[in-house]
Amino acid sequence: MLVAVALRHTDPRAGADPLTGRIHRDPYAGGASPADRCALEHALRLARTLDARCLAVTVGGAEADPLLREALAAGAD
Repeated sequence: MLVAVALRHTDPRAGADPLTGRIHRDPYAGGASPADRCALEHALRLARTLDARCLAVTVGGAEADPLLREALAAGAD
């Protein structure tokens, strides 16, 4: 059995230009939100209870690697 958790790589300090509406964000300043960390913890506990594997996935380029490394360190496959 496999338990999957989708993690979102976000920049908590993103801002918008009030005149143009253009979003300013630093792709390397992002990471998992508190809600994403809770989802990962829940998936890890569920996988442990079901004797299953936990798969963490995200969308992004190389800037999302630290997020996946954090999930691996927590116990995801």
